[in-house]
Amino acid sequence: MGISMERGARAVLQRLGEFPANTPEAIRSLALCLQQYTGGTSGVLYAIFFLKMSAVLSESADSSVEIWANAIENGTNGIASLGGASKGDCTMLDALIPAAEAFKEHCSESLSKALSAAAAAAREGSDSTIGLTPKRGRGQYLGDRATNERDGGAEAIALIFQALAEQAEFQ
Repeated sequence: MGISMERGARAVLQRLGEFPANTPEAIRSLALCLQQYTGGTSGVLYAIFFLKMSAVLSESADSSVEIWANAIENGTNGIASLGGASKGDCTMLDALIPAAEAFKEHCSESLSKALSAAAAAAREGSDSTIGLTPKRGRGQYLGDRATNERDGGAEAIALIFQALAEQAEFQ
């Protein structure tokens, strides 16, 4: 998982200057870049997440925190629908679902507070995968051997929201 994520992140950083200035189109470009360079199921799931977000954002001229909450929720639902996983299956959704819920719950406060709440919820969700037997994702192939490990996809989500929250504090 780490190698795929690193490859995707490096590709995004290299191409970031080529992304459109328009936010929905930039997120769409991010989705396609991650799909192409992250590879595997993770690349597809991240692409679905950001494409679904982009669709919500492109429907509104408003870029309020509430619209972003709807976009994150739509992306999360896209992953759940495609992969057939849910919270408790020891996947990225164990971090993403609580992050989306926390973001939505705090979106009336500020972007920074919504992202901080989402990051805390994602961290808690990632931590909750320790002790779970994976039912979906890469971890399912390890079975009980993965039970005492944190799910890699959930940890990636927690790190992404942590980075977003940290950046929002400086904006």
